[in-house]
Amino acid sequence: MRDLWRYKAYFFISCLLLFSSSLYAFRWQTHKKIEVEYQPTDIILANGRILKDYVVSSNNDLFIPYELVETIFNEQLYWDRDNHTLHVGNIPTASVMSDKLKIYHYDYDSIHAFLYYPDAKTNKTMTMANKTYRRGYYFTNVFSASFNLEGAYHEIIGFLGCEDFKASNGQVDFYLDDTLLKSYFLQADSLPEQVKLDVTGGSKLKLVFSNFKNDTQINFADVYIH
Repeated sequence: MRDLWRYKAYFFISCLLLFSSSLYAFRWQTHKKIEVEYQPTDIILANGRILKDYVVSSNNDLFIPYELVETIFNEQLYWDRDNHTLHVGNIPTASVMSDKLKIYHYDYDSIHAFLYYPDAKTNKTMTMANKTYRRGYYFTNVFSASFNLEGAYHEIIGFLGCEDFKASNGQVDFYLDDTLLKSYFLQADSLPEQVKLDVTGGSKLKLVFSNFKNDTQINFADVYIH
């Protein structure tokens, strides 16, 4: 019986080694040839930790322990293993606004709607200054558009401008719970303007469009909210 358990143990260890070798080969077989060099000097971090990791070079690029970047910039670092992304500073919590919030109401000229069709779309292709955007909102022949923030957000950041070849001069006002936050004056040939709004605690965000010519398309693109 003792010999039987010994054989079982040998078999388990052999399978484990075989699996580990296969996994190692799978993880590294697509990598290019690299050179590994010992770090000649210990790296002492601000928290007193001493790094003795390797320095890796490949294709004239030098790779160092990411904790060293934390020391250089004096910023907190966070390594997102799922997305293979290194974040410097605060962990990002922003979301694409147009993936989370839809327009719930817009005003338009009902008398002339058959001539100038009112339209408000989400996540459609937009072009401003020859740059294409695929996330955000666009508005045509509407006086205003409203969103429900439910008091859950703090800041909105995005780009505001007119669609190429569907542009004119006009003004866009942003209101939070009927209080004016900021106004933007757009020219027909303006480059997209960055919008940054503090919406802490607010519920109703309303965009009001004025002085634009009929069929002008106003874009609010790459909008992030957190």
